[in-house]
Amino acid sequence: PTAPPTATTPLTPAPTPTGTLTPQPSTATPTPSATPTPTLPAPATATPTSPAPATATPTSPAPATATPTPPPVGLRGDAGCNGTVDPIDATLILQLIAGLLGALPCPGNADVNDDGVTNPLDAALILQLVAGLIPNLPP
Repeated sequence: PTAPPTATTPLTPAPTPTGTLTPQPSTATPTPSATPTPTLPAPATATPTSPAPATATPTSPAPATATPTPPPVGLRGDAGCNGTVDPIDATLILQLIAGLLGALPCPGNADVNDDGVTNPLDAALILQLVAGLIPNLPP
């Protein structure tokens, strides 16, 4: 029969009188090591960040542009060409100035004060006429 394996004792160096180390049998008692515990990685955490502060970009307002008006073709103030002067004509003029309309049906009728441009003043005069605040549009 074969002999069971035997444990060998590790050697610990011991000083000699000449200053050299001579291996000596270890006197430490072997202790069982702990069972390794698996280590899980820590969950990722989001680092809150603040958005960059908004910077103001200076802008200048667009200059007012005058819309040149062709000569009248019908009833003065009838910008919609429906044969009557009503609040809709003032609304059409304001929509043109705001860029919501590309053109008026009768642009020559919209310049009611004959200053050469169609502007909010023309819409205000039409509304005053319709409301009875003025007797007629300026010649």
